[in-house]
Amino acid sequence: MTVSPQLEVAPSVSEVQILQRRGLIEYERCRRSILYWAERYVYTRDEKDLRTPHKPLIAGELAVNHRTLEVRPLGDGKDDYLRFLTLLFEKERLMFVPKSRQVRVSWWAMAMATHVIQFFPAQRVACQSKKAGDSDKLCDRVQVILEQQPKVASYIPWPRWHKKMNLVRMYHGGMAGISRLEGLPEGGDKIRGETYSMVFTDESAFQAEAEAAYTAIMPLIEGGARYLGVSSARAATYFEAQINDNI
Repeated sequence: MTVSPQLEVAPSVSEVQILQRRGLIEYERCRRSILYWAERYVYTRDEKDLRTPHKPLIAGELAVNHRTLEVRPLGDGKDDYLRFLTLLFEKERLMFVPKSRQVRVSWWAMAMATHVIQFFPAQRVACQSKKAGDSDKLCDRVQVILEQQPKVASYIPWPRWHKKMNLVRMYHGGMAGISRLEGLPEGGDKIRGETYSMVFTDESAFQAEAEAAYTAIMPLIEGGARYLGVSSARAATYFEAQINDNI
């Protein structure tokens, strides 16, 4: 007797509608709470790990309640320091964050920049490194984050995006809704006169023009833009002075 192969049954219209509604609700949760999104849907890439290169940016016990978006008390739990930084980013427009190896702070910063362009239309974010090649690598991290999201949750209506070299475009509907993330080399002249909603500088203690870039963005910060600077330790630098509140 020949047995016919079982055919996959397509979901009913009501099931599709329920899934679409779930996706819209989850997207809105991610938009409202950066931490909710970051600890559930943001993945990094470790090129040295050939078996499992993609890993959660923030591991450990989830901090944000699925229904209420309330945040549990943070302590010394796994990756709670990244949760603390994320909550600060939600409230503060100006942040200087010291980092060391293996703590994923640069990945975290790129996730914050990604949230800005992904969940809000008509945003313009600059990611500045010492050299153009380094800023291109930062944009590559944004690509990793965006590529992994639908693999984690394909039912969520993530916006369309396109990356070319050091530019990531996020499409929110119509030309007026496009958000952009741009990778730039160091220098105040790269920032001055531009209308960025956020500027991120990586390893700013090693950028000779870090102070010039910060001075150039001050009018934007006063107008509501964000500045996020992260760097490894280096003595007698503008970044160290900001960390130690010497200015």
